[in-house]
Amino acid sequence: MPGLPHAFGSENPSMRSVGADRGSARAAQRRLAHDLRTALSVEPRAQLFLVYQPVMDVVTGVILGQEALIRWAHPVLGELQPGRFIPMAEAFGLIWQVGEWVLRAACLQAAEWPSGARVAVNLSPHQLVDPRLVTMVLAVLAETGLDASRLELEVSERVAFAHIAVAAKALASLREHKVRILLDDFGTEGANLARLLDLPLDGIKIDRAFLAATELNADARSIIRAVLDLAGTLGLDVVAEGVETEEQLHLLTGAGCRMVQGFLFQRPLPPYLLPAAWRNDPTF
Repeated sequence: MPGLPHAFGSENPSMRSVGADRGSARAAQRRLAHDLRTALSVEPRAQLFLVYQPVMDVVTGVILGQEALIRWAHPVLGELQPGRFIPMAEAFGLIWQVGEWVLRAACLQAAEWPSGARVAVNLSPHQLVDPRLVTMVLAVLAETGLDASRLELEVSERVAFAHIAVAAKALASLREHKVRILLDDFGTEGANLARLLDLPLDGIKIDRAFLAATELNADARSIIRAVLDLAGTLGLDVVAEGVETEEQLHLLTGAGCRMVQGFLFQRPLPPYLLPAAWRNDPTF
């Protein structure tokens, strides 16, 4: 049978290529993990830094707070976005260290902001289900001196509902200490409004992909109005993230959404480039 020697003996060149590519990718991930481990272990961890994007009240024009976003100034690869290294950090067991660093850095910087300003920090799936979460958050708040009511923790809709029992217990404990909890990426899992009752929340963030669909889809626009109506009934804040066009803003304000975030207002900036008037306004 002429196919057997080929099948069981010599390798297919294309398969060798695929195997080599996969091996190369794994090796690159291991090197990146080694570099991140080094960046996390060397004080003052200068390779890692935060940028901030504001949440605006479009009715008053007031900046309500800032979302902290991590960046990595890799010595060889340059500035890396979180999508480049966060999945790797999760795969190599480094995400707890990264998350704790982000929380501490954000709280330290926010402690210097106007007293009414809040800072939002994303929780990773691993953090959300880790039994150390509540203790770690409270320790960081005590260390940095930031009032708990000024900290917002964002949890993704998919992860929160996939681990509902664990998530609800941890988030309820944090809320008891006045930490605010926001459900992030709302709409990516079908915008199940009834499930908003299953978690202890202070607000929700409408996902950018869902918002983008509103320009073409009347059903999506109707759902946004329904979300705003239900959130109002439940006493939840609603933030629309990923607002990039005047058309999106007009749709949101027409539906009654006043808290927004996106490139239309400001791209993420390092803390020293935050508007000086906002940073130093004692009446904020």
